[in-house]
Amino acid sequence: MAVVCGSDFSERCNETATLSATIARRLDQPLELVHSLDTRGVLFNVGAVLASIEGAARQRLEAETARLRALGATVNPTLSEGWPDEAVLDVVKRRGADLVVLSAHGHRAPDRATVGKTCERVALGSDAPVLVVRQAEPLRQWLAGERVLKVMCALDFGELSQGAVGWARRLSAVGPCELMAAYVDDPAREASRLGLRTGAGANEVQQVIENELRDRLHRVFGADTVRLIVSPHLGDAAAGLSQLADREGADVLLVGTHQRRAGQRALHGSVSMDLIRHAQINVLAVPSGAMATVQPVPAARRVLIATDLSPLGNRAVLHGLALLSAGARVRLLTVVHPMQMPKAPFGRAIKDPAMQAEFEVWREECRKELLAVVPADCAARGISVEVEVVEHGDASAAIREAAERIDADLVCMGTAGRTGLAAALLGSVAQGVLRHSRRPVLLVPPGQP
Repeated sequence: MAVVCGSDFSERCNETATLSATIARRLDQPLELVHSLDTRGVLFNVGAVLASIEGAARQRLEAETARLRALGATVNPTLSEGWPDEAVLDVVKRRGADLVVLSAHGHRAPDRATVGKTCERVALGSDAPVLVVRQAEPLRQWLAGERVLKVMCALDFGELSQGAVGWARRLSAVGPCELMAAYVDDPAREASRLGLRTGAGANEVQQVIENELRDRLHRVFGADTVRLIVSPHLGDAAAGLSQLADREGADVLLVGTHQRRAGQRALHGSVSMDLIRHAQINVLAVPSGAMATVQPVPAARRVLIATDLSPLGNRAVLHGLALLSAGARVRLLTVVHPMQMPKAPFGRAIKDPAMQAEFEVWREECRKELLAVVPADCAARGISVEVEVVEHGDASAAIREAAERIDADLVCMGTAGRTGLAAALLGSVAQGVLRHSRRPVLLVPPGQP
């Protein structure tokens, strides 16, 4: 493994190379210093001009290598021709880089520098995290032991942010850090994801999100050593994170990246690329490929098991419970449809005041049926089970929303095995959950007759 730094020998790049050398020494890794010859403007007397350019570049590369070695780093210089991003990515691939460090460039004043295409292209193609340096002084002071580095890690509810969280720990190993975890959300969108009632207040939504994220951070760091910030924000998430980082005085903004290309960014956007381009602080982008060695797959501790109270659905309950070990917490769920209450007049919603009493009786009967499905030995095995009856017009959506509310590690349910035309005509709750859920899903098919 190695730390890779690209340089064009400008003052800003020399500052970044110094930081890279110190980080590499702290990580006990070599520094790969890369310079690419830009020969695209050579049109006349090509041979002599190219020889002169190469000779001058080699002298500057040797001098820079000697300067960085004097800092105690092991430095391997690389001189190449062609596009700078391709040169850096080639070294990243050949050397198995652990980190790439690049300086932001632009035509603005130094304190307003923006990245060029090199930084963006490297971030899109690198298997290793990419640190884009805009403000070198806080990093220099941190590495010199003169200050604590304030690191803000951008969180979401997917697997991607786990890589960023893991790199927060790596930075703490290099030098003392004050860690913050930030989540920028739209309360209305999050209320919909969680399946909270219409009109749920921002404080209620924020509390649910905070509880879930705090639990995730506790799994990684083992204690409440990370300050969690959940900030309601309408609009662009990258702008919200950038403003929050500026308000909190962060020195580095850590973010996971899907490395989406232009077409994908047009459809889905890219928070990481927007931050790399426009944030006015240092940005460390951690690609999805860097996650596998950061966080193992967690054990299933919070499990949602859904049943329609049919023999097939209840069989899935038994299968799901049989797989769990002591300490697991299970939410046993069934969904009631507002237009399908037994013995109700056709087309009459259960929210009709005339049917409310009958609905409450039905809901209680469903709760009793759920409790009756739970094996008697669950408590003895250390598995806690609670039941919930949810009213919803779309059973698959209700199951997904419940899984989000409890931050489920696993969703378990039965499936009738409908496919093709049968699924189109009769519907398939299992397919609806499987297609749209962001949680692992275990489907239990019908048993053999």
